[in-house]
Formats: sequence, structure tokens, C-alpha cells
Amino acid sequence: MTRIHLPQIMTLLLVLLLNGCASKGPINSPNFDNRFTEIISSAENILLYSPTQVRVGTYMEAEIKMIPSYNGVMVLTNHAIRFLHWDAEEKNYRIQVYLPYTDLKQAKYEFNTLISSFVAVRATNGEAFAFMLSDEMIKLTYRFLMMGQAGHLNAQK
Repeated sequence: MTRIHLPQIMTLLLVLLLNGCASKGPINSPNFDNRFTEIISSAENILLYSPTQVRVGTYMEAEIKMIPSYNGVMVLTNHAIRFLHWDAEEKNYRIQVYLPYTDLKQAKYEFNTLISSFVAVRATNGEAFAFMLSDEMIKLTYRFLMMGQAGHLNAQK
């Protein structure tokens, strides 16, 4: 005869529920693209996006391990780089980082075996962000950032 352990089942269900609430949003859902593109102005062209983790306040590799990360989506448009974070209560993405290319002071990338590879950016006001990306996305993201900083991505009016 099989015994059911109700406390263990309840604990498992609670862990699954809490884990779902803390997820990075519906990145693998069928409507993923529509959920975050709704908050980007139609005047901007989305050039590149990727699920990512962002670490706010760092530009240096030595600091990255000590700073908490946030899951979400990095979006590069013809005007800015953004980090969108999933708001579980409102079931929508919210802009957490907005950095126009005109305010981009520096950018660099590093491939790393100890931590995730990243693209780090520093704004003219001193703010810094590290976007943890797949190796395939690193150089492409960096190139778009450099083109944006040079003014080559702005749409002609």
C-alpha cells in the first residue's frame, strides 16, 4: 500500500508556485515577442533582443560576482539599449534600464569561463550595467552599441 505524505507534497507545490512567481517572465511563451514589444515606441526599430541577466552598478569583471543580477530581456533599438524586467503582478514587462546611445560613454565585452560572458556599458553620468549574454550574442551586441554610439543607427527623418 502506498502512503501519501501530504506535508512533502504541499512543500513541493509551494516551491513550484514560488519559483514560477520569481521567473524571468514568459520568455519561452508563444506571445513572448508581443509582450515586450508593446512597451517599445513604434517610432523605434528593434534591432536585437535576447534573454539576459543584468547586473546594475558594475563595469569591471572583478565586481560582477558580488552584485545581484536580475533576469529579463535586453533590447537594442536604433536609439537605445534597454533592460526589461518581468513584473509578475502586472504580468507585463517594465523598463528597468534605459540608456540612449547618446549617453553611452564606454562599452566592452569579455568572454569568461568562471562567470557568464558579458557586455558592460557605462553611461556619461557614471552608471554602469553588465549584460550577461550567450557567447553568440556578445560581439553582435557590442557592434550594435558601437554603431549606436557613433550615430549610425538613428533612423533618417
